[in-house]
Amino acid sequence: MLLFIDSFDHYDFAALTSKWSFGGSTGKNDDSAVGAGFGRRSTNGFKYRSYGDTFASNGHTLEKALVTQGNTFICGFAFKCVTPLANSQNQSNSDSVSTVLAAVQNVGVTHVWIRLNTDGTVSALCGTTVLQTSLVGLTQNVVTYVEVKVVIGAAGTGSVMVRFNGSPVLDISSVTTQVGASSNWTSFYLRQRGGAGGNAEWHLDDFYLADGFGDAPWNNLLGDCRCDCGVPTAEGALSDWAPLTGTNNADMVKEVVADGDTSYVSSVTAGHMDTYVVPNVAVPGSPPTGVQVSMFVRKEAAGLCDLAVVANLGGSPLAIHSKPVINPGTTYAFRTGIFQTNPATGLAWTEAEFNAAEFGFVRAS
Repeated sequence: MLLFIDSFDHYDFAALTSKWSFGGSTGKNDDSAVGAGFGRRSTNGFKYRSYGDTFASNGHTLEKALVTQGNTFICGFAFKCVTPLANSQNQSNSDSVSTVLAAVQNVGVTHVWIRLNTDGTVSALCGTTVLQTSLVGLTQNVVTYVEVKVVIGAAGTGSVMVRFNGSPVLDISSVTTQVGASSNWTSFYLRQRGGAGGNAEWHLDDFYLADGFGDAPWNNLLGDCRCDCGVPTAEGALSDWAPLTGTNNADMVKEVVADGDTSYVSSVTAGHMDTYVVPNVAVPGSPPTGVQVSMFVRKEAAGLCDLAVVANLGGSPLAIHSKPVINPGTTYAFRTGIFQTNPATGLAWTEAEFNAAEFGFVRAS
């Protein structure tokens, strides 16, 4: 099942921590950013950079935490190491002091992590045990689509696969991949560490996260994925929420970098719904593998205010929404909901269905 998508195209670094957790050690130096030039198609990406630190103070972690129930972890992302790969720090078999290209955790306990080695190869480790090291490595300044699949299991029932651009570089089966009593996972992270005094810069783009549940293809590695951001171009058929100014709700929510209370729509009524026209698929002939609706939202008072994302496919009922996804806090933050398939049919999206659809949100309570 598809859990999360990020194109990095609709927000800036200030809003990063409302979608991800990002942090580093005291005394860190970095100029990490979200912006143009860091994506692989002249779009936004995430620049992940540290420089000029000693090893002891250099550590930067990008983490995504979720509520999951299974033992299968799947992710994919476009990756480019701009600085020499030898600048990566990997002096230990401990994920706390090494460069981590991908790791899967359960409540802060790391099951499996993928170490980026100084020659560009990668090693899969469970705890401090090296399971295998790749023969093929990443190349400096070249974008590679990295995918990781981990089946978490005790007593030789686990597996790990790492693919570069669709080709396996690690394929490990019948190994122990579980640390602790639980085979569940709750978060994913990358941790960048430059060598002592050395620069380390990564670019990330086109990220997806999945959990192995459900039907194909969403229960396995999806291959090289392109994540495109479409902002509203016009009001849709439903415009119940009140715009701050004017009469066009789309004008209040179409900014690429959300502007908080400068422009917004609001509602105090359960059942109020807004839908919006969005651009057609970015690449004709390529129907979407999934659609994620992102809301930058806050509430003004205490109490329940459940929101859900909406897909309007026309016909009857006019709009179909997901389960409530969030009771927002009083500070603006991104909240997302995913339509993995067309909710009207339960089948994979077609290009025509997506192009005709409107997307938005509903105040569910």
